Amino acid sequence: MLPDGVAYNSDDSAGAYDPNTGIWTIGDINPGETAIINIEVEIILPGVHTNVATASINETEANISNNQDDACVSVHTELPCNGGSITLEGQADFTSYQWYKDGVLIDGATQSNFLVTEAGTYNYVIDGGTLNDDCSNQMCCPVIITEAVCGSCPPVQCLPVSITIINE
Repeated sequence: MLPDGVAYNSDDSAGAYDPNTGIWTIGDINPGETAIINIEVEIILPGVHTNVATASINETEANISNNQDDACVSVHTELPCNGGSITLEGQADFTSYQWYKDGVLIDGATQSNFLVTEAGTYNYVIDGGTLNDDCSNQMCCPVIITEAVCGSCPPVQCLPVSITIINE
């Protein structure tokens, strides 16, 4: 299934893809052959979206360890205008957390949640992990926070009006 915040647009499948169930049926495939599907989606909500794909077959398979993969994408989230903030919620139930902004450790940011008040790229590690590129003990897709364009509308203009009362 596609994750929440993502809407199906189309696919180029040689088989049959059902966007309601997330099942792609390709039929018979010979050993060594490859089947590929490209699914076009529209991301309708900001934040981090992770999609997980799992392959299954009708025959006995000797190696099931390579049947699942995931991919994520970060869509920037704007800070609210007028000094607003955003609470980032890390995955619960770990022993320890450490948040980072733009790859730099944030002193004292050691809870599962973190209050963001300025633009940047945020990530966290768990249980003594190290911030690196291999996704072990860390959030793989960082959260990208940008400044909102506040006050971009022209100011309200007050135009004079004259009122004349006519007695009949």
